[in-house]
Amino acid sequence: MQKTKKLTQEDKERIAGLYKYGLSIKKIAQACDLSKGTVIRAIKSTVGLRTAEERFWLKVEKWSDGCENFIGATDKDGYGRASYRGKPIPAHRLAWQLRHGEIPEGMCVLHTCNRPNCVADEHLYLGTRADNQKYMVEQGRSSSGRKRRRLTPEAVVAIRKLKSEGVSRGTLAACYEVSRKTIDDLLAGRTWRNIEA
Repeated sequence: MQKTKKLTQEDKERIAGLYKYGLSIKKIAQACDLSKGTVIRAIKSTVGLRTAEERFWLKVEKWSDGCENFIGATDKDGYGRASYRGKPIPAHRLAWQLRHGEIPEGMCVLHTCNRPNCVADEHLYLGTRADNQKYMVEQGRSSSGRKRRRLTPEAVVAIRKLKSEGVSRGTLAACYEVSRKTIDDLLAGRTWRNIEA
């Protein structure tokens, strides 16, 4: 049962700290056994609510290789999934829109780094679907061009270990430049049965 008790200033500051840390209002309400309305009032009275843009950038980590990786939800191919104004949108497209404005119709936001969850401005550019297909073939990431990379026994062991540590299947597929189905088959034991983890 959710409590409707009067919050002390210390309670409000604790809630604000959880919010600053990146927890959602829903998760804070559940953890503190409070209503979402109580949590929102506590945050508004201390630090104020974050904008959608601020919430998005909280989910971006800068890496030493120059990539800025979206660490929120990902799809089956490893692309970041965000929500903006109540609608789902790929993270790299949202990053582009927040920095440069609307994406012209018929244009795609492409990556130069081949990391699907990267949202670094220096690694994104606008292009057509044809540009994207051409680049994928040049990089060996398309079944219509060169074949995808084959896995080695060492990679199989590493993939199984990374999956046990919580790395998503989409991220593994992107990192090892193989399809999601390849990762699914490997982890389900349909392929590479002879390699022990």
